[in-house]
Amino acid sequence: MADESPSAVITDWFRRVWNEGDERAIYERFSPEGEAYGLGPEPLVGPGAFHQFWLQMRQVLSDIEIEVLDAIDDGSRGYVRCAANVTFQGARVRFEGAVQTEVRGGQIRRAWNYWDFLTLMEGIGSIAPNAFAMALSGKRFA
Repeated sequence: MADESPSAVITDWFRRVWNEGDERAIYERFSPEGEAYGLGPEPLVGPGAFHQFWLQMRQVLSDIEIEVLDAIDDGSRGYVRCAANVTFQGARVRFEGAVQTEVRGGQIRRAWNYWDFLTLMEGIGSIAPNAFAMALSGKRFA
């Protein structure tokens, strides 16, 4: 585990945690001091906080499949570009994202998440399909 590249660790993370729904992998792969940014207004610190986020996502979305499309490693840091396919109330939604990680000893120490949550929210009907264009036109949402 300790000799794995950052992209190998994050690829294993997506396979086990998200695709297979293996909760134990959260505690194996996310460092006790780990920090995940970009998944809410504040960083998620530690595997327990990430586990709560994971449970919330899995309550709303099913058939989660995340595919790593591209990966780059630079020492203890790695970058992966991904495609996520999820099901919400019977409808399949695809959105893309990327994660930059810092990995030590086979565990994620820091992860900076950049997911297209706007496309996800449009796909599940939480916001209007043209919300981004409407916002750029100056329309206010209240």
